[in-house]
Amino acid sequence: MTKARTHQRSFDREFTVFLVGLAIGTALVFTYFLVTFYIQGLNNAIEYPMKMEARAFEQEYRKNPDTPLPRTYTLKFYLGDSQQIPEYYRELIPFDAMEPNTFFDALIPSEEEQNIVRKLIFPKEEYLLTAFKYRLHDGKNLYVVSEHLGELLDSGEEKDFFDIMLKKILWIGGGYLLTVIFFIGFYIRRSHYHTQKLSVWATTLSLETLNRPLPDFCYRELNDIAQMLQSSFQKVASLLEREQQFLRHSSHELRTPIAVIRTNIELLECIGIDHTIKSPVERIRRANHNMQNLTETLLWISRETAATPTMKQVRSDKLVDEVIDELSYLMRGKDIEIRRNYWPDLGEQNLPVTPARIVLNNLLRNAIQYTFEGTVDIEVTPEHIVIENHDNGETYGDSDTSFGLGLLLVQKICDKIQWPINISQNKHGVRAELALSPITQTP
Repeated sequence: MTKARTHQRSFDREFTVFLVGLAIGTALVFTYFLVTFYIQGLNNAIEYPMKMEARAFEQEYRKNPDTPLPRTYTLKFYLGDSQQIPEYYRELIPFDAMEPNTFFDALIPSEEEQNIVRKLIFPKEEYLLTAFKYRLHDGKNLYVVSEHLGELLDSGEEKDFFDIMLKKILWIGGGYLLTVIFFIGFYIRRSHYHTQKLSVWATTLSLETLNRPLPDFCYRELNDIAQMLQSSFQKVASLLEREQQFLRHSSHELRTPIAVIRTNIELLECIGIDHTIKSPVERIRRANHNMQNLTETLLWISRETAATPTMKQVRSDKLVDEVIDELSYLMRGKDIEIRRNYWPDLGEQNLPVTPARIVLNNLLRNAIQYTFEGTVDIEVTPEHIVIENHDNGETYGDSDTSFGLGLLLVQKICDKIQWPINISQNKHGVRAELALSPITQTP
């Protein structure tokens, strides 16, 4: 026996979570690279002019070794020994340890570095130094130092520029994320609509609608699933049709020998039966009667028409008594008590007599047949009929195996006429409760 599923996974939910997670991850990576490229662009804006100045100086230096070193407000040049570089630069930047054609940055924002900053012209300000070591053609080193003071970059214009660039990056990343989520939601909504359409179509699939043209579910995969469902249903319908045909044909073929047996038994009763064979003839008559009821039941169940059976005004308690009288032979040689609990002054009801008689016959026959010593309690009300047996002796089998085909036929008949029935097994027998629901007449 398989375990009940406590949690069922949803394809739409998992697919949505996967795509949204992918979109968020992509947006974060995209934003990270935007910020990285932006910072790298700022670094290149500082380093490329230093490199270009060094190369331009080298060109002039090749022509004239006495070419003076260039000097600007932010760029300072030193040629040869690093000891020529001011001490406050050397305290911040390890010039001797630098490899040729490399850069080194030094940022001084903290309070403990204020003693160095005070040596400079600009005290108590964030200070950025960028050093570039360039190897000339004659083996000498050219040191380029770029000074960037925080207050020079702290004007409103630069602040607005940096804020605008940062906001652009965030807006681009957020806009990309929202756009991806929007399209994901649109796609999920669209695919869910067609999936739900397929589910509704599969639910309404029946023998009447089986051969209708397949609707278009927009996606090839969904159309393939619909085609496979229809093909499988057609195979099942074909098997069911063959079974019903076999059931109808066999039941029709059985009616003739059953009628012949019944006619000959009646003929024997008319001409007189010897007492020595009276008991076997009676058993033949009862077996023939049971076979006739079974054949009629199978024929009625196998009918394809949905028309309701013939309705008659009858009293349900009288119908139960008639069936008990017909089955009285099953109580011979047994210690069985039939206990009736009928609703007082029970009037006539509009009931389908033939199906009701078949159902009561099967229920009562099973209750009596599988009770060897005990009671059979019958309760009849306008709303329901309850039949329960209590066997004080040995109980053979459970309700399904003991009652066999009878209860299966009862269930099928009740389903066809829409009568709710509840069959349960207790310690000493079986309880069957049949609800006499009104049947809607169909044209």
